[in-house]
Amino acid sequence: MSENLPLATTAPRKRRPHRKATAMDRVRVGKFVERVEAGEEELDAFWAVASDAGYGLSRYRDAPERPSDAVLRHKLTALLERAAPEAVAAARDLALVRLAGLSDAALAALMEVLTGECADGRAARARLDAAKTVLGSIGIGERAGITIATQVNIDRAPLAGVPEGA
Repeated sequence: MSENLPLATTAPRKRRPHRKATAMDRVRVGKFVERVEAGEEELDAFWAVASDAGYGLSRYRDAPERPSDAVLRHKLTALLERAAPEAVAAARDLALVRLAGLSDAALAALMEVLTGECADGRAARARLDAAKTVLGSIGIGERAGITIATQVNIDRAPLAGVPEGA
């Protein structure tokens, strides 16, 4: 089946090398920071900058409609990584420090699930997912490999007078 697919779908996608920041990128970041410091929401501030007729991103200048939040986040991240890499690195480091502070709670949640001391299964699953995220962010990740699912059914002695399956 894969022999019938075009080459473009089977070859791994190549990442474009990072562009260097232009003077206009620095202007955009400055305008973005001004708007955020004035109290505007980050994505709203970025959209106002990106769609500005004078200094906005060429693709979005005077655009009739706003793209999705995911697209805006992606474009904002790319702009900041280009024009202010040290600020991005500092924010990333700060986030890692805050996440490292949550590692004790993540380990406690992991131990609770492993020992079976959880009362609510859905809440335990949510805590486990959060713990995996926290631990993964500080470098304690999952091992890659085959996932094996196991189900254990515990059969209690049937109650007297109650037919099996009732």
